[in-house]
Amino acid sequence: MITSAPNCTGKLRLRLLFLAMLALLGPLEGATQNRPVSREYQLKAAILYKFVGFIEWENNESQVDGKPDIEICIIGTSPFGSALERMASLEPIQTKHIIVRTSLRAEEAGSCDLAFISSSEAANLPRILAEMAPRPCVTVSDIPRFAELGGTIELFREGQFIRFNINTSQMREKGVRLSSQLLALAKQVIGNE
Repeated sequence: MITSAPNCTGKLRLRLLFLAMLALLGPLEGATQNRPVSREYQLKAAILYKFVGFIEWENNESQVDGKPDIEICIIGTSPFGSALERMASLEPIQTKHIIVRTSLRAEEAGSCDLAFISSSEAANLPRILAEMAPRPCVTVSDIPRFAELGGTIELFREGQFIRFNINTSQMREKGVRLSSQLLALAKQVIGNE
């Protein structure tokens, strides 16, 4: 039997929520060659999905609040298989339904609220970030140094954990605010003034 600890911190609760979401995923089939999606990418999919609940698009109300849906887009080859689509079919966030669009090019991601840039696009990263810069879209990737190179949130593996860095200057430029709880979980906050 699992019981909640009375003095559970916000960080611990958020980690437990991510782990619970991962446990619910079960075995997933990959997008290519019917290979199973790695546990790392199942967890990254759950984290990416849950990020939406901690993001506020303050200057772009018509972008999110004017739409019945929130779009999560994958630019390049999706490493998540059907994990994001399965989560989106089970649980809305902020009373909005989530639409997942995969295998896009940056120029096709104009309506996206959150875009994961796949490592398959590492060679094109400067062009993609330039294309995405004027849009009120939060960019996320696990490409090394992504946040330093101009992305919004960089996911990376540290031992057994998935951690993330946040580029706050990119958030301000895009009119985006992240929950203080999420900022507190970041390994590194870049551009914090």
